[in-house]
Amino acid sequence: MNLYQAHHEWATRPPDERFASLADLYATVKARDEQSTETLAADVRSARVVPLDGGRLGLTDATLAVPRVFTNWSLGQLATRIDVPRNFLPKLSLGVTTDVLNDRLERCGQALPEASLLGWNGSPEPTLRALTSQRYERLWDSKVVGDTQARLPEGWRNPVAYKDGEFGADLVPSGLYASDRDLFMFLIDGGDQVDLGKDGEAHHGFIVWNSEVGAATFGWMAFYFEKVCGNNIIWGAHDVHQFKARHLRGIHDLFAAYQVFLGELRTQDHQGFALAVEAARAELAVKIEATDVATLSQAVPRFKKEGFGAGEVANALASIHQESRDATGSRWDWLQGFTAAARRISHVDARVDLEQRASKALLGVVRG
Repeated sequence: MNLYQAHHEWATRPPDERFASLADLYATVKARDEQSTETLAADVRSARVVPLDGGRLGLTDATLAVPRVFTNWSLGQLATRIDVPRNFLPKLSLGVTTDVLNDRLERCGQALPEASLLGWNGSPEPTLRALTSQRYERLWDSKVVGDTQARLPEGWRNPVAYKDGEFGADLVPSGLYASDRDLFMFLIDGGDQVDLGKDGEAHHGFIVWNSEVGAATFGWMAFYFEKVCGNNIIWGAHDVHQFKARHLRGIHDLFAAYQVFLGELRTQDHQGFALAVEAARAELAVKIEATDVATLSQAVPRFKKEGFGAGEVANALASIHQESRDATGSRWDWLQGFTAAARRISHVDARVDLEQRASKALLGVVRG
């Protein structure tokens, strides 16, 4: 199969949303995030929409000395929140739009819950980037890019593509994009126009996306592929694994799994890439919360519910300590521990049985 997500980004992004390197991308989103402020329990019932110069709208209340200018995105979020159709607003004059939104704010009254506001304090004027519900859990773009940059193994990079989405133009580093609404990264260990590799050779790649203003989920997609052409179509993709979640309570668990995935990556190593994907699944799908690797007192009762004997848990724990000094008792640590313990079992059936039970308990699947 072929993947077209990166191609779409290549074809549609304006020049100011394209970045040549992770360092350039990080510098931009980090500077923006450092100038952003969150108000986590804003009483939008007391807020009012005001007209501004240039046909724009702003939001003000008793806590704001200067109105925050709406972006198209944040204005749409407010409209949705107070049951005004987004597509209806552009058809109205500035004065009528102001009256409609303020009328709806007043009529919503006590039914309108508190909101989470994301403001931007940079020049030329304060801006309202997002207006989300109290349930929204923000994952900063700078956190996603920064951790990717810090954990990515040597040899991984963003691919080249024709400049500015113009077919036949010069090939330049591509695959990294960000706007005030979203983030997209495409990274590979080979196989693009710079290094096509041998015919039939499988390379590894992954795509990451996020929106800190509520415009998209956070997630990533990992896959094998044959090659990437100059318009970033990914050819011959297979074993595609996708992880994504809305920005609610579980978003931080998904990001922790992404960090595990990055930590297990290896350069041009098929087994290492597969283990990285499996490690991410283990971080998310575990059914046992055995977090203390120092003693058996907590681990044994938890694993006993899944049918493991005290001796099996003890052997897995010993293996964890032998193979990793940095183990924290994560789901991945325990899976590795049981797998290592199984390798020391001479009887094949017993070894396979332990591996399958550990895989089912910690991953929710049975290894074939």
